Amino acid sequence: MAVSATGMAATIENGGFETGNFSGWTLQMAKSVPGSANHEAPTGWAAVDSRLPGPILPESGHHFAALSIGGPSTFGGGSAPARVDLSQILSLQKGDMVSGWALVSQPETLNSPGHEHNAAERSYSPSRRQPAQESAWVRVLDGSGAEIANPWDAVLVDGPKAPACSVKTGTWEFWQWQAPATGSYTLELGSTAGKRAPFSDEACFDGIHVHSIPEPNALGLLAIGFGLFAAAGLRRS
Repeated sequence: MAVSATGMAATIENGGFETGNFSGWTLQMAKSVPGSANHEAPTGWAAVDSRLPGPILPESGHHFAALSIGGPSTFGGGSAPARVDLSQILSLQKGDMVSGWALVSQPETLNSPGHEHNAAERSYSPSRRQPAQESAWVRVLDGSGAEIANPWDAVLVDGPKAPACSVKTGTWEFWQWQAPATGSYTLELGSTAGKRAPFSDEACFDGIHVHSIPEPNALGLLAIGFGLFAAAGLRRS
């Protein structure tokens, strides 16, 4: 959680995941009851990586967050939709800018040997996929939990043919959002998928920052300060 007081710069904790973990973030993962077991199982996975096949490298620094996009079929045949998300509460001033980078992986690349998170998916035939819609997104919620902005999203449609995607896969894309008013907001990074979507894709996030915009009063005081400094210099000369 990152909190700022009036007049102080807003910050985000671990926005580049350089700690090598999800410190500062709340990780939530939907669970389902698999058809072949009597216990709950996760419908996805989340990791902080430094490199994925492709290769996918950090947009900056040494690490980035990777969330699975897909259904729970790999974890026992459950039927619940999959959802994985990271969230962090920010206290922002009006005009503060939140920005970052996001991408969706290339499915054909991540099905290759060496994809350490999901060995079972490598043996899954794309021709046997049941049609499913998968998505990744960045969302902003207000203090009441209502979604007020969707700065970035990607929608993939899986089928017997190569997936169609609303963004260019494997490429980092820049997103940004400006706070419309002073208050508390929740930033969410996540992925969702249909009931039977396989674990073939990933949503990756990196380089998230908050850029504080000086308030008008602060700018005015700064201008006055510069004016007095200049006047003092003229008197000395």
